[in-house]
Amino acid sequence: MALFVDETTLVQRPTIDEDEQMEYGYMITESQKDGKTVTIRWWHPVKVKEKLGEIREITGVVKKIDTSNRRIRVENMHDSVWIDVAKIVRVSTN
Repeated sequence: MALFVDETTLVQRPTIDEDEQMEYGYMITESQKDGKTVTIRWWHPVKVKEKLGEIREITGVVKKIDTSNRRIRVENMHDSVWIDVAKIVRVSTN
């Protein structure tokens, strides 16, 4: 069964500057270390050839930082998601 994707919401992968990346890295580390809740938005590829994807979001706590594969695991009461660090477009504290 194929999932319906609203193609009008697809976007190209946003670019994040180095200062934002450093700030996001700090918030991610603090979430893991202190159990602070963060909201993470990331770009998820949908149409690879066209380089289009959708922005997804999760609010939870960073439970694992996998430095060798450059990804993090974020968990909340309902979900657990691995996110590629290079695809993160926004991190905010709640």
